[in-house]
Amino acid sequence: MIIGYGLNIVNVERKSVTAGKIEVKYNLAMENIEEEKMDSLAPGQIALRMEFKYAIEYSPKLGNISLQGSVLYLTKESQGKAMLSRWKKEKKLGDEKVAASIFNHVLTRCNIKALSLAQEVGLPPHIPLPRAIPKDAAKTYIG
Repeated sequence: MIIGYGLNIVNVERKSVTAGKIEVKYNLAMENIEEEKMDSLAPGQIALRMEFKYAIEYSPKLGNISLQGSVLYLTKESQGKAMLSRWKKEKKLGDEKVAASIFNHVLTRCNIKALSLAQEVGLPPHIPLPRAIPKDAAKTYIG
């Protein structure tokens, strides 16, 4: 279960004015996982601090957004030790359901933050947003 989330580094830069076709690439990577010592844990539990880096690159040389932070994950000690072991050997989180849950949490939080940051500096949204289309335009809309 995720019990904490925080950002350590927030960087956003617009390098030029939006013009023409824009390509957006984004990436989320786990950088490190380590045990977090906590006095308040119940017996048989372990907390893991998972450090991540989220990056968005707007091309051609339009700008970028970079977020770095960590997630605090609470689990059974046996599962946590297995996750730490797998990380040290393969740089993978382990259980796919757990990994998906953690990545989805980070993606949700980072995407929301990135949308706000992009708006502040005049970069376009990096993900498609819902749009209202008038009824008359919807009948003739192609594409």
